[in-house]
Formats: sequence, structure tokens, C-alpha cells
Amino acid sequence: MKTKKNLFTHLNIQMAAFFLAANFIFLLICSALYYQWAFQILLENSEKLHIQSMQQTQHRIEQTLDEADRAVNLLSYGNTGQKILAHSGSETDIDSILLFRNYLEQVSGILRSYSSIYSIYFYTGDNLLIGASPLHTCINDEPASVSPILEYAGTDNSWNVIGGLKEDFFNPLFNKEEKNPRLVTMIRRSPVFHSSTVYGYIIVNFQEERFYDAFQAELPGEELLLLTSDGMIISGSRKDRIGEIDDGFLSSKTSNTSRLTYDKHVPVLNLCIPVSNTGLFLVNRIRLEELIAGRRDIIWKIMVTLVLESLCMLPVVSLWLRIKLHPVKELTEKMDEIKNGRFTPPLKKIPENELGILVESFNQMSLSIVELMDKNEQIYRQKTQQELQALRAQLNPHFIYNTMNTIKWMAVMENADNITECITALGCLLEPIFKSDGQLWKAENEIDYLQNYIKIMGWRYGSTCSFCCHIMDTCTDMLIPRFILQPIVENSTTHGIRKDKSIQIDITCREENKCLLLCVHDNGSISPDRLQHILLSLDSPSPAPSLGVGLFNVNRRIKLNFGEEYGLHITSSHGHGTLVTLTLPIITKEEPYETS
Repeated sequence: MKTKKNLFTHLNIQMAAFFLAANFIFLLICSALYYQWAFQILLENSEKLHIQSMQQTQHRIEQTLDEADRAVNLLSYGNTGQKILAHSGSETDIDSILLFRNYLEQVSGILRSYSSIYSIYFYTGDNLLIGASPLHTCINDEPASVSPILEYAGTDNSWNVIGGLKEDFFNPLFNKEEKNPRLVTMIRRSPVFHSSTVYGYIIVNFQEERFYDAFQAELPGEELLLLTSDGMIISGSRKDRIGEIDDGFLSSKTSNTSRLTYDKHVPVLNLCIPVSNTGLFLVNRIRLEELIAGRRDIIWKIMVTLVLESLCMLPVVSLWLRIKLHPVKELTEKMDEIKNGRFTPPLKKIPENELGILVESFNQMSLSIVELMDKNEQIYRQKTQQELQALRAQLNPHFIYNTMNTIKWMAVMENADNITECITALGCLLEPIFKSDGQLWKAENEIDYLQNYIKIMGWRYGSTCSFCCHIMDTCTDMLIPRFILQPIVENSTTHGIRKDKSIQIDITCREENKCLLLCVHDNGSISPDRLQHILLSLDSPSPAPSLGVGLFNVNRRIKLNFGEEYGLHITSSHGHGTLVTLTLPIITKEEPYETS
């Protein structure tokens, strides 16, 4: 029963799924980057818009402080102001009263002219406090606020700004039932012109609510704070934090800074710009809720768009892959046919891409397999034919021996010694044929066999046969195919007879280049044309009828059993004789050699 294949095992489905997944991820990443890019643009535009609004606010603060500075300069650098700053208590009471009265009238005039200023106080050189607010005037020669307030005054003549103080801090006559506003306080040291050691201090107070009205936010979602250089909040939309220290935004005191934070997944843009020549910083926190109001809708639309795009791409990609992978399908079917033993014609359509190389290689492989199978079939048939020929050549050994013994005794009775010796040699020649069943034997056994064969061939042709053998000691026990030299020696005795009917055969056996070389050299010669014809016949599929089968069978026998790198080679020249060289593998095992 065939198992049902999973649909996802098909290559085209896998490639389509991979392509769609990769396309979906790529578009998702691009959408995320585009969304981030668009968000960044909106953030930068929002930052520019709020920076412009803060710059306008910065300008209004600077104008307010500059107006107060000009007003106070008129007051402190006038004659009355200089006398107040230099007051040492040496004046007469009447002169002091007139001086204080004149000064308070000038202060009241400034308060009426500058609505943003709530109160003005002078600390004279002898710690006399004199000043006025819209409700009260104050002259106090032992003010309790001298020591704390002077801690905020610098050593130069520039303004220092503090926040969080109230009016009752300066005026000891202040009634608790009266309105006690929160103040923004400016303080600086003011010198006396005709003295290098006497200083007074000028304090200008702004009512914080009215001061904030001058620079309050004009855009929705803003949270404005006015901070000193040490991070103290002196004014802003967060009234509950006035007087606290918050220096988290003062990363740079010389240029505008911006930072993006998140409050419960809502982006908050934090801007900070310095107020020129005041030591103040304007901080603005803007919740960008409008930028993320449609965030979920945008993401949902992006996801729906990606899904629809993938669904639209699915049939297109599937059709394209089906066309491109059609050669792979045909190749798979061909491989299944070869696996089942059916060798059909090769694929004809070869695509012009990498698959074409694969298809062409498969065609070459299938043709090579067919050729190899045909070659193995031919080798099998040749081996079978040799076995049949060997079976046909087998005779009953008892019948042959009995016949030979009969001929031998008949020759003895007739006193034919030559016939007797011939029959004896023939018996020795036939004995290994009938007694040995293996395909291999030792090289020395082959030489013994050839000696009896040459003796018989000498009697047959009536010639003088000279036989000489040179075999290395290391080669005597090496195994070679049985009767492999007999056809070679037969050709030497048949075709190598000279006019003087003398035959000289030399056989050598040696080891060379990890091979065993058997060389048969006789004193006969072969014409160059015939030698060329013989050599061509050795490499042909079948023996030439005019040349016989002896040499052809020896060469084919060696190649069939040991491989194409082994075989027979012939050289011949007039005056040097003929040399036949057999190249065999070195075999030393006693058991029969397993042929390929």
C-alpha cells in the first residue's frame, strides 16, 4: 500500500511558500521602516512647530525681563536710588523720611507703569529693607529675609532669578488674610557710584500667574516650565511643582535640545531652549497623542494590504514556478523509470539555465548506464561462451587415459621409443587439465606445463626447439591464469620456424611497476602490416577470421578477469625476433582468484 505524500513535500509548493513568506517579511519590514520614517518626519515637523512657538515665548520673556531691568535701572541709578543704597543711618530722621518717601513714590510710579512687576525692594548697605507692593509699603531696619535672600545674589552685577517665594517673605507687615501671591524673584547686586566697597541689593518680584500669562502655551498638549540654571522650576503650567528641582532636561546649557520619551506608550517630545542673558531655560513637554491616534488603524491597514498582496501573488508565483520547474518534474519521472529498470529515451527539452546543466548531466548519466549495462551484458555473454567452449572441450579423462595407455603399449611392443616418449609427454600435459579445478596456479607450474608442450611441438614439426626460462625467485609462487602462455608458445612454434627449422623460445618472468610481466621471445618475425593487423584485432569486439583466436582469447581473458589496464602487447622486428608481453596483476593468495 502506497503512503500518501504530504502536499508540502512538492518542490513548487515549498518554493511558492518560501517566496510568499520572504515577500511578506520583506514588505512588513519595509512598511515598518516607512512607518518609522513617516513618524520621524511628523515628529520633526512637530518639533519645528513647537520650537517656533517656544522662540516666540522666549522673546516675550526676554522683553518682560528687559522692561523690568530698564525700569529698575532708572530707579537704582538715580540720585534717590543711590542715596538709598548708600544709606548708613547717619542722616537725620527728617532727611531719611523725605528720602524714603521720595523713593517709595518712585517705586509706586514704576509699579503703576509696569503691570507685570508686583513689588520692588531695596536692601541698603546697612541692611535696611525698603520697598513697596500694590497693597503695602515697607521700611524695616531689621528684616529677617536678608540672610536667606542674599544667598541667591551673585558676586557680579547680573540678575539671578529664583522662584517659589511669596510676598510675606519680604514684607513683615503682610496680613495673612490678604492675598499672598507666588512670586518670580529677580535679585542682583548694585554698587554705589562714589564707593568701591558699599553695595546694595535690588529685588524685583513678578506675580507668577501674571508672569506665566506672558508666555503660556498657545498649542494644545503642551506643558511649559521655566527653570533656572540649577533646575529650579519658577513658573509654568504645573503650579504644584513650582520651587522643585528638575534638571532632567538641562543636558545642554548653550543650545536647543530635544528628547523623545514615552509615557504609557504615548510619545512625549521634550524641548529645552535657553532664555538669552537670563540663566533661565524654557522647557516644553508635548504629548504627541495626535500622532498615534490612528496608529492601530495604520498597522491594521498595512497588514490587510500585505495579506491581499500575498493572496494576489500566490497564483502568479505558482504558475511561474510550475513552468520553470517542469524540467524537474520530467527529470523526477525519468529517475523513477530508471529506478524501476525502464530505460526510456533521454530528455529532449533542455532549459537554458542551471536546470539545463542538471538535465544534460542526467542524460549523459543515463546513456552511460545503458552503455555500461550493454558492456556488462557483452562480458557476461563472452564469459558464458568461454564456459561453453570449455565444457565442449571436456572429455572423459578415463577414456583419454585408457586410450593413451593403449597407444603407449602398442608403441612399446613395436619398439617405437619416440612414440612412447610423445605419449608420456602428452600424459603429463593433460594431467593438470583434468586434475586441477582452479583458474589460477603458480608461475612455475605454467613453465613445467610448457616444457612438455614444447617437446611435443618439436616432434610434431620435426624441428629443433630450444626452450629457455628466466623466472625471478620472487615470482615463482605468484599466481597466474592457467595455460595463459600455451597459445603464445603455439604461435611461436607454428609461425616462428626458420629455414633451418630451429626454434628458440625465451620466457622471462619479472615484477615491474607493481605488475607481473610474462615475456615470450622467439627468433621469428612478423611483417609490419600483419603486426598492425594483429594489434587492431586484439582491440576489436571479435577476432579476425584470418588471424585465429589464440592471441585474441588470451588478451580478452586477461581483460575480462583483471581489467582494461592489463593485457597483451606484441613487438616484432627483422633480426630481433618477436616479443609478446603479458601484463598481469600480482596475486599471491593460494585460493582461486575471483574474476570481475
